[in-house]
Amino acid sequence: MKTNLDTANYDNVVVIDSQVVLEAKPLDQLPWKDLFEGSILLLVVRQVLTEIDGKKNDGRLGKRARIFNKLLDGFIESREPSSVITEPKIDVATVDNRTIDWAALDGFERDNGDDRIVAQSLNALVDRPDELVLLSHDMRPREAAKTYGMKAVKLPESWLKEPERSPHDKRLVELEAKLKVLEADQPQLKVEIETIIPEPWTYYEVASPTAEQVDAMLRNELANAPQQSRPGPFDIGLGYDHSHKDRLAAWEENMRQDIPLMHKGLTKLYSQYRIRVKVENVGSISAENFSIEIRSGNAVLHSAPYWVLVTGPTPPHPRPFYMHTPVFNASKLQTSRREPFRFYWDERGPGKHVIQSCPSFRQDKKHVVELSVELRSGTSPKAQIQAIATASNMKGDVQEQKIVDVSPVAVPFDDVFDTVEGKIKMRPSVDLSEDLECCDFTWFLNDGTEYEAD
Repeated sequence: MKTNLDTANYDNVVVIDSQVVLEAKPLDQLPWKDLFEGSILLLVVRQVLTEIDGKKNDGRLGKRARIFNKLLDGFIESREPSSVITEPKIDVATVDNRTIDWAALDGFERDNGDDRIVAQSLNALVDRPDELVLLSHDMRPREAAKTYGMKAVKLPESWLKEPERSPHDKRLVELEAKLKVLEADQPQLKVEIETIIPEPWTYYEVASPTAEQVDAMLRNELANAPQQSRPGPFDIGLGYDHSHKDRLAAWEENMRQDIPLMHKGLTKLYSQYRIRVKVENVGSISAENFSIEIRSGNAVLHSAPYWVLVTGPTPPHPRPFYMHTPVFNASKLQTSRREPFRFYWDERGPGKHVIQSCPSFRQDKKHVVELSVELRSGTSPKAQIQAIATASNMKGDVQEQKIVDVSPVAVPFDDVFDTVEGKIKMRPSVDLSEDLECCDFTWFLNDGTEYEAD
């Protein structure tokens, strides 16, 4: 049976956020007297334990996480708070909590780390719950705590450590120093990645429609397919499309396969976010055979915005006789020639990377690439995007990375699509704009294949 933690020997009982351990100066070096008078018991709720455990192998924070875990081992084994400082008396201990009634915490998100810390603090098994104080640098947990009657104190800026470089960042600094020696006779490139759609991003996974909803959508779409009138007795056949029957049958078969996958199409539609990659030649030498590659390790990149035909492909229409004759396109016989200062797509995606190149990227010039990022089920909790610029007359490359927080959310089918009206309810983050032509978008079917008009 769970029992309340005894805090009677302490003047202050303080629940600490993970950043107090990971981002502030060491606990035994902090001026605790500036915030609290008398002895202090620092409490660690389970969500904070999880966040600190998750940093044990981190190149920048791993050592701090392991030292703190070792400090807590004493309490876990003896059930007596571990000593941080003897004067003033400051100890640390973990604290359990009652089962949380999330329905009673209006506005809390169960999967949000800050909300979980506050919820566990509000339900902490301590003998003096009214004396608990939350210590955090972030605004959200402090505001949530005060909303529900819990005291909250902001971690002072002066308590935070100077940001530490990770081993990867340190290696980059070393490489940059070596490259500066060669800058006199090489292009100098600058790369920047920015999100067009504000962060954080959300991955909406749409639930499957019911069998009744699928049947209703199929009946409606098939009933509205254009039919071909029978030829009259004096019709010589030039206005009759003999291929329409077969094309209509093929379309109906595709619809029966595609409509049951509407939830996949909606998930893809709502998973699109836009980014902008800027590259600039800030030096005095042109970058010859310049290339900019954008990669993602856990998302799909598209060179153009896309749209999903959620209600299925367009039905075929009867075609006049003249449209049956193949059209000769002389442009296909022309040899492609690249202008020296223009950018061209080498890899357009969709995929893990896209590439643009330019024969000669001149000094003091800027270039901007806008892309669509398609989130996947494995993208959360963070989307990783990397841009790499290089040229034939430079040694090495220039890299930039962007990390975007991603929250997965399960959405019922009825919340995003109206089967009666045959329309989506929830507006996607990337919408069809009046300023864009249809050809500016890539069109997909619900099964993920690219749509090609008949």
